[in-house]
Amino acid sequence: MAQITGINQDNESCATSDGGIKQSYGLDLNDLGAVTYDGTNALLIDGITIATSTVTMAKFVYDDDDSAFYNQEGERGNKKHTYNQQASMKFSGITTAKIEAAEAVKDLCAMFWLHVTNSAETLVQGIEKDGNADGWIRPKQTAKCTVNINTNTGADSDDITIIVNSNAKKALTCSLTTTEIEALVGA
Repeated sequence: MAQITGINQDNESCATSDGGIKQSYGLDLNDLGAVTYDGTNALLIDGITIATSTVTMAKFVYDDDDSAFYNQEGERGNKKHTYNQQASMKFSGITTAKIEAAEAVKDLCAMFWLHVTNSAETLVQGIEKDGNADGWIRPKQTAKCTVNINTNTGADSDDITIIVNSNAKKALTCSLTTTEIEALVGA
């Protein structure tokens, strides 16, 4: 028998429910080093290292128009449950530098992402928890980017949108502070 934990949606939680994401951090999965987990929560990452000192995570700060999101839609097939994970990040204004950055992530076959929500949680995309106490493995479907470069019409802004799709068995979170994540960016 398994002990389940209940969820209590109390009245105090209403003010802390703010949807969307405000910034993301990406890394080629080949450059991800060690991942450690909180001793009391097996789904909470509390440590990340990068495999090589010459690589850092890339920071993505997108339009502040409430269009960015990271959703983990559950799907069940018989006894099997997975999350179809999708992040969407829009950057207004097409420039050569933005196209170059978008092309670089599009060409990667597997990525690791941290998405900081507007309610200050950090959600993980692109890895699965290894069966061991610490560590990680590739997910069922690795995180890959699809890029849209849209001029739109003269009545709208042009933009570049990066969509990140993956599929995983578990939903992971991360307890690193923004300062600790920024250290992985080299900022």
